[in-house]
Formats: sequence, structure tokens, C-alpha cells
Amino acid sequence: MIDLHSHTVCSDGTLTPAELVAAAAAAGLRALAITDHDNVDAYDRLPDDRQDVEIIVGVELSLTWARGNLHLLGYHIDPHHAGLRTVLAQLQAARRVRNVTMVERLNAAGFAVTMEQLDRLAGGEQIGRPHMAQAMVELGAVSSIYQAFERYLADDSPLYVPREDLSPGDAIELVHAAGGAAVLAHPCQTRLSPADLADTLSRWVARGLDGLEVYYPQHTPRQRRLYRDLATRWRLAITVGSDFHGATKPGVRLGQVPGRVPDDDEVLDRLRGAAERHR
Repeated sequence: MIDLHSHTVCSDGTLTPAELVAAAAAAGLRALAITDHDNVDAYDRLPDDRQDVEIIVGVELSLTWARGNLHLLGYHIDPHHAGLRTVLAQLQAARRVRNVTMVERLNAAGFAVTMEQLDRLAGGEQIGRPHMAQAMVELGAVSSIYQAFERYLADDSPLYVPREDLSPGDAIELVHAAGGAAVLAHPCQTRLSPADLADTLSRWVARGLDGLEVYYPQHTPRQRRLYRDLATRWRLAITVGSDFHGATKPGVRLGQVPGRVPDDDEVLDRLRGAAERHR
């Protein structure tokens, strides 16, 4: 069993890198990719004992997308690549400015969230919307993290502040420059019709897109078939990911992805081969 989409406290997860590796071993995973948002710090904090879990170096890049959140996964990247580190530092700086603006909007709406509270909830790590949701629960303003997002923190909320993100083409080029394979995460979040998705993917394939995350908890059987067919059309790698975050997504378990997942070796070999083309 493999899981190629997971997060640590270095972005918006709740487990440290060491805790995540231990959880992967306990879940019986043979391979795990840590794909923190715009961040590769987890790879400087991995334990020496990987407990027989193969660690695939990854990242999840935030993309500019008019219809909501969209992300690109990079696999087998060099986490110390200078160009990658520079861009990630810029994105994280922009994220910090955005967090302050969102707190100001929350305060103006009557929610007494503070940056100090968020820093505590994030354990001194990168702050994100899940921590804002936790803060609202802690203050008694909402009953759950889900309710905080549903009412106040969603992309279409007046309290939401867009991020400064990469274009899909620039993100693909950045992953390739770092020696990795570029995979579109959870394509359901494009919110495109099948025909429009195919048209959009054709342009991204022309820019070098290497794969699609076909197996994902929120994908329906119909969507999985569509994405698998599109991946076959362009000979794209297929990936499998739970998008595990820990306590902020309590219903998501490591390695638990619906559908009849392809052979692990086939998935890993094709992904490795896609990355090798960019070295």
C-alpha cells in the first residue's frame, strides 16, 4: 500500500515528520510522499529510522485558478534546489501577509482570533486556514472545523483572502527544474466539465504535465474512470493519495483511498520514470 499525498506540521498537518513516518509504518505503507503546501522543510527533519517506509520527496504547490483552490504535486524533487527554495520562500512570505489580512477581516467580523493564538495552534510552524478554523472552535464561535470553513473560511467567503500563487505552467517548470515529475492534484477541484477539463489538460500536457492524481478520497467512481481515461490518452502517470492532514481532517486515514488502485510497483515505476526525464 502506498500514499503519495500527505502533510505535516511544516504546512497544515498536525503530525511532525517523524510522527507521520511512524503512522505510515503503523498503517502498513511501503511508500509515502510528504507533500506539504509550498514547503519542503519536512525533509530536513526526517528521522534516521524510516521503519522500512520508502520516502518519496514531494511538495504541493498552490496554483492561481479562478474557480477555487488548485494544486500541483511535485515528486522526486531535489528539496535543496536553489530555485525551488527561492520560490517557496517567496510564497511563504506572501502567505504570512495574507494570514495577517485574514485575521484582520475575522476581527472586523467579530471573531477575536489573534496571530498569537494561531501561532500557538500551529506549534510555531506555517499557519493556514485550518488553524484559523481551530481558533474559531476554541473561541466557541463555531462548533467544528467544518462549520468554520463552510460559513466563514471558504474560497467564496467575504473573509477569504486569495493567495499569491504560481500559474500552472510556471509551477510545472519549477518542478521540472528541481528534477521532479509534475502531477495535477485532485482534478475534481478544477470544477470543469469533462470536455473543458480535457481541453485544459491538453494545454498543461503541452507545458510538460507528467501525471494525474486519479485515486483520491473525494473522487467518485465516474470521476476516477474519467481521470484514468485522460491519463491513458496522454500517457500520464497515475498517482494515489489520501491528502492526510491528521486532526484537521479526522475522516481521512493514511493509505485509505477508494477504488481499485493499480499495482503499487507500476505506479511508483511510472512516477520515477517521469521524474528521470527532467534530470
